[in-house]
Amino acid sequence: MSHLEKLVADFEFRKKTLRADRNQYTYFLKNEDGRRIILYSFTHIIKGIERKATLVDLAVTVGRRVRQKLKQKRSSIAACQVGWFILISFFETGLLRYTLEKVDKKGKKSKHRSYNVLAKDKKTLFELWDEIAVLEEEIDLFPSMAPPAPWEGPVHPLGYSIIKKSSPDIHKQMSPEKQPLVFKALNKLGQTPWMINKPILEVIEHYLQQPIEGNPLKAKTEQDFEKRESLMIEITSIVKLARRNLDRVFYHLYNVDFRGRIYPNTAFLHEQGSDNAKGLLLLARGSELGEEGFYWLLLHGANTWGNDKVSLDDRVEFSLSNYNLFISYAENPTVNIGWMQAEKPFSFLAFCNELKLLDNWCSSGNSQEDFITNLPLFIDGSNNGSQHLVALSKDKELAPYVNLVSSELPGDLYALVAEKVWARLEEKEYAVPAIVYEQLDYILQKTNELQKEYEEAPAGSERKALAYTEVQTWRNNNRKLRELLYPVYWNRIKDLKVRRKICKRGTMTFAYGAVPYGMGQQVWEDTREINDYLKQQEKLWSSLLGKEIHKACHEDLEGPGKLLKLFESIADKYNEEHRYMHWLSPITNFPVTQNYRQPSTNRTWLAYGEDKLNVVVENWEEATLDKESQRLGASPNIVHSLDAVHMTMVVSSADYDIAAIHDSWGTTAGHMSDLFIRVRRKFVELYEADPLLSVLIQLGAEKLMPKRGELNIEEIMNSDYCFC
Repeated sequence: MSHLEKLVADFEFRKKTLRADRNQYTYFLKNEDGRRIILYSFTHIIKGIERKATLVDLAVTVGRRVRQKLKQKRSSIAACQVGWFILISFFETGLLRYTLEKVDKKGKKSKHRSYNVLAKDKKTLFELWDEIAVLEEEIDLFPSMAPPAPWEGPVHPLGYSIIKKSSPDIHKQMSPEKQPLVFKALNKLGQTPWMINKPILEVIEHYLQQPIEGNPLKAKTEQDFEKRESLMIEITSIVKLARRNLDRVFYHLYNVDFRGRIYPNTAFLHEQGSDNAKGLLLLARGSELGEEGFYWLLLHGANTWGNDKVSLDDRVEFSLSNYNLFISYAENPTVNIGWMQAEKPFSFLAFCNELKLLDNWCSSGNSQEDFITNLPLFIDGSNNGSQHLVALSKDKELAPYVNLVSSELPGDLYALVAEKVWARLEEKEYAVPAIVYEQLDYILQKTNELQKEYEEAPAGSERKALAYTEVQTWRNNNRKLRELLYPVYWNRIKDLKVRRKICKRGTMTFAYGAVPYGMGQQVWEDTREINDYLKQQEKLWSSLLGKEIHKACHEDLEGPGKLLKLFESIADKYNEEHRYMHWLSPITNFPVTQNYRQPSTNRTWLAYGEDKLNVVVENWEEATLDKESQRLGASPNIVHSLDAVHMTMVVSSADYDIAAIHDSWGTTAGHMSDLFIRVRRKFVELYEADPLLSVLIQLGAEKLMPKRGELNIEEIMNSDYCFC
């Protein structure tokens, strides 16, 4: 009996015990086909394990989807019970297990204990994957073998809502008549056929079987066990879906989030996935290379390698000068392994393979312009969140740094912020007394000694507990000294590239409302592996530097900084009135609602054998306004709603296939010249409509309109680097 047959048999046996008087939440399953239910649930379960979802969250997700598919009324408690009933079959057949661990909803370590679901036997789980992957049935979250039915209203024939996780009242506002561009874009993307790049799949499969050394797969090289397990589930799922769809075209259904941002309703294997997935994908409708396609192909090669800080012509020259080398990577990728050094290795290898195919075509006496290319090339926004804020505020001084005006080389907002941050650090360093200044090396040495003692102590031992106490006591007793020394520590970094890297994520997330604490966490997470010196940093120093990055962004990026404060103040007003912020996006007329809610909680029992788990379920049917989330979400949501408008305008207006990734667009080389101009033209159209005024009027805040600069948005038409 196959694993799928065992699952179905277990489900069918247990559903016979369901009674209307005892199993009020799950009784409707009694008349449902077990195979159908298992196949509905499978991908949601795999996705949940990969993301380290808690048991309750996974049960609710699975149960909610099954209830939605079978047109049952919304109920969080009922969804949890239904999902649990289905999960039991996976426990009973030895595929999954659950454990009580200290993890939070995102799978990170937490002070609170929570039940977590894990793969009990990965080998068996992957065997089940193989069984399901060969089925010709339509399976939830799998790419479809035929174009999905078009969206004609707020609910798709497959049971999905056009707006993810939104309320029925908001859904009712969606129709092709009211939001024609949104429906056109979603349906156009849904009709876009994809196929698998077989040579890249073979390379990935090869390295899945290889040891760690020299392996390009992070699933093999990741040191952290939990991250490695998650990455292995992801890459295995990608490969099995790719194998399922090899030698045929496939499609995705798309819908949007509450801001109008477009997402594929597919798990793992899609253009918005990791480089592992993107490198495997080809657009099934190819185009002739044409007169300019070769230029764009070479440019894409440089971008995926990571050589994207130079002029467009220099990027093309980089690929041309390495033409034969890049082809050699495609000819023997397991021997000529230089491609692994690329920033996006599998996307870069896919470029090398396309270059090889083109070279073979031309070597046979064919015209380069007639070559049919299927490789999607991508152009990305340049710090897109800040681009929108600069355009909204018409900040002429900042425009060059986010490439909204013409320039010889790409502007660099990250470097600008790093320069401002280190100027502040130098001022602070001058104020440090000499007697304190000289103690940095002592602090670093002492911290290393204490940390080493803690790390070397056996897990769970008294020695480890004592070492932990000693570390914390020493840090607390020397906190003032450590605070004084933090500018001294950071100022020892003289490499401008390292400084830029330290400030990069904070600058990027500033446009989306990042707070000082979050920026400090980003510094800690992003920099400790750069070099040995940064590995010694104190978390206190990361936190203090996060505050400096936040301060520099708000004070030195004047136009965007004022807008972020304005949006937060509007959210405060709505919070005082106990209302949700809502507005219609300009041009697309999409109903954005900050439906941030704080759910009530209910306890429910989950029974399995002799176990009876008392768990807490978030009850979204009884939720109140979450004021903190509304305040923190105001800025990023306004920005994201505008990048969604821009994406929708571009996709709906083009007469060729496009890949959509929020602030990144993809198409084949033959269409890239048009796309390059189109994304700029639509950006200009969006900002000529004055979206800031439109949103402020709808929010009742037009009187708060800040003084804006003199940026002429049409200058973006002459910028090489705004989207490239």
